[in-house]
Amino acid sequence: MAATGHRVSPSRPASPGPGVRAGVRALIVVLCLAGAVAALVAHRSERRLNEIRELGLTTVERRVSAAEREQARLDALDLVSSARLLNPDSDVDVQMAVFLDRDEAQRAARLREITEREPENVFLWFVRLRNAERTGDAAAAQRAYARARALDPRLPPPR
Repeated sequence: MAATGHRVSPSRPASPGPGVRAGVRALIVVLCLAGAVAALVAHRSERRLNEIRELGLTTVERRVSAAEREQARLDALDLVSSARLLNPDSDVDVQMAVFLDRDEAQRAARLREITEREPENVFLWFVRLRNAERTGDAAAAQRAYARARALDPRLPPPR
C-alpha cells in the first residue's frame, strides 16, 4: 500500500476510459460501413459489366437490325462509367472494343492499348487475334497468336 492509502497494482495496466472505448467502437462501425459500401459498389460494377456483355453478345450472336444493334451499343455505353467505378481490370475496355467500337481502326487501337497495359494477359492477346482474323489482318493475327502462344504453349492453332 502506498503512503496515500491507495493500492497500486504493478502487473495490471490502467484500462482506457469510456471515451476511448466509445471512440474505438465508432471507428470499427465506420470501417465496417466503408467495407459494406465498397462491396456494394463492386457488386454493382460487376452487374453492369455483365449487362454490357449481354448486350454485346446479343448483337453478335443473333441477327438484329442496325437500329437494335445501335440501341444496344448506346445502352452499353451508358453502363460503362458505372461498371468502371471499382473495376480497374481491362474487362470493361475489352467489352468496349469488341462490342461497342464501330470503327475497326479504333477497335484495333483500343485492343493494342489494353495489351500494352497487360502484356502478360493471354486472354487479351487472344481477343486481338480474333479481332485481326475478323478484319482480315493476317499479319496482326500472326503477331497476336505468336504472343498468345508464347504465354500459353497449349493454345490451339488459329482458325
